Amino acid sequence: MLRSGSSLLRLSRSTSIMLYRIDGIDQAKFRVPRQNQKTHALDGLIRPALHVQGCWANGFGFHFAVADPDLKKDTTTNIEVIARMSESIYCKHGGIPLTLVIIQDNTARECKNQNILKVVAKWVIMKIHKHIWLVYPEKGHSHGPLDAVYGQATVKLSNSEFDDDEDVVAHLQGFLDDGFLELGTDTNAVAYKLDQAAEWVAWAEVDLQCVCSNLTGPEAPHSFHVCLRQDLGSEDFQAEATAWPGAPPPHRGDLVVALRSNMSDRKAFQVALLAPHQLVERMQRCAQVQPKGIHARRPFSFSDRDKVVRQAQKCYDKHAISTKTFDYLDQWCKGTLRQHKRPAEYGFLRHRWSENTAAESEKLAPSAAIYLDPKWARKPRPIRICSTYTADLQPEPVEDDGNAPLQIVTEEH
Repeated sequence: MLRSGSSLLRLSRSTSIMLYRIDGIDQAKFRVPRQNQKTHALDGLIRPALHVQGCWANGFGFHFAVADPDLKKDTTTNIEVIARMSESIYCKHGGIPLTLVIIQDNTARECKNQNILKVVAKWVIMKIHKHIWLVYPEKGHSHGPLDAVYGQATVKLSNSEFDDDEDVVAHLQGFLDDGFLELGTDTNAVAYKLDQAAEWVAWAEVDLQCVCSNLTGPEAPHSFHVCLRQDLGSEDFQAEATAWPGAPPPHRGDLVVALRSNMSDRKAFQVALLAPHQLVERMQRCAQVQPKGIHARRPFSFSDRDKVVRQAQKCYDKHAISTKTFDYLDQWCKGTLRQHKRPAEYGFLRHRWSENTAAESEKLAPSAAIYLDPKWARKPRPIRICSTYTADLQPEPVEDDGNAPLQIVTEEH
């Protein structure tokens, strides 16, 4: 429909959806440098392993993000990869679909935690998306299409040599150029160097001081649907509604998360309150739009830096490594390696879906329902998500100085 000239914002809800698959590749495959010719001169060389993370937006793009070893592998950098994919789609099509589905693994450090839940919750409040689903395959079922692409990439690059990080990016870009991806994805297949990430977690916590627990564990839910209470499906109305003690009564404008035990479950077993409607309305008026700052890297002791440089110098004197490799290791250890700056502004954060567009899409959407055989339906697990709110719900807003965006100010912040 996009290729035929249809506007992304005018598509029906049944097609106004994006699916992101996100995961990392085995770091051992991308140690720098890599040479096919084996030599004992490299025995003492410390070869840093680059972090390569893939993001596949079916029909919209495929990204490889290559990061240095000292760039933290946490929720912030994970969201940065997601944000850059959304930014590329927004810049190309001039809009963002109403629904975003993100499939990740169950790693609590970077994927399945309250930090990423807060960020996507703020995206819903800001009307960037109307629905966001965070779904996690169960253990033993995490090998999917993205892992198959990684397998092809590692096989085709098994005989490739690279001297530094830019060579890795070039090889991955060549793999994407020669690959056979579906229409829409092939026009946005990019490998890039990820050197900086915005402070996404701090950006979300400035306005949304919600604390959630029981998100991880073997019996924890595997599907999180974030939306306003009024946008819940009819199959979610019978779910248990929970909130913290003293929370306002349920309101159609509340920000909630509907929980399902498995990705395939049709009905939610719990609808947990994330933010009352008063806070949602206030954030829509004066929340901080753009993230600030640059995410700090992992600490790297001076003794370790000197050790890497000394070993690299010995290998270079023996002509075991190239000048390009020595410069990369030396500059990386000394902190003088060139860095690609993060976007100064993320345009997709200024996107807002309109009520007229949503009403039109609802009218055009087919009224089809999926029915599951009851004998295959599992009983809801006893694990319930607990949410609390730590800030005063009646803060005084900061007066607009005409430059900086307004922020919520509480006694705690």
